[in-house]
Amino acid sequence: MPHEAIVVPSNALGVMTKGISLLVKTLAGDEVEKWAKSYCSTHSVHEGDFFFTPSGKMKENGTKLIYHAVLSQYPSGLVSCHSITKTLNGIFAHAAKHKIKSVALPNLVPVMERATVAMHLCQAIMLYDDQIDICIIDQDKEFLDTMRKFMLGEENDNLPE
Repeated sequence: MPHEAIVVPSNALGVMTKGISLLVKTLAGDEVEKWAKSYCSTHSVHEGDFFFTPSGKMKENGTKLIYHAVLSQYPSGLVSCHSITKTLNGIFAHAAKHKIKSVALPNLVPVMERATVAMHLCQAIMLYDDQIDICIIDQDKEFLDTMRKFMLGEENDNLPE
C-alpha cells in the first residue's frame, strides 16, 4: 500500500547522498535533491526544522510529499535527540493539519543507538497515531523489533539513560 508521504533524514543544506535519503532520491529523481537544496538556500533552516518537496517520480505510486527532517546542519553532522523529537512533531502536526492520511517513517539515525531512536520515534508517533497512519519502514530487523517493543510498552524498563 503506498503512503501519501515519506520522511527522510536531512540536513540544513538539502543534500541527499546517503542511506534512505539517497534511496528516495534515486526513486523520486534528482530533481528532489535540487528542490531540497533550493529550499535550503532560500530559507533559514536549522536542526529540528522540516520542509517538504514534491515526490517526483514517486507520485506515480501514490506518494505525494517527501518530508525532509532536518536533524543536523551539515551532512553526517551530529544529531541530537531534541532535533529528532522537534522535527517529527512538526512533520506529524503538518500532516494532520493537511489531512495526509499515511506517512512512511524509516530509522532516521541508523548510526545512533537503536533504542534511543526508537524511543523518540515512538513518543512522536503516539501523539498522532489517532490522526495519521504512520508506518515504520526499515531493513534493520533489530530496529523494527525494538520499535515494536516500544509501541507495545515492552521496552519501558530498558529505556536508555
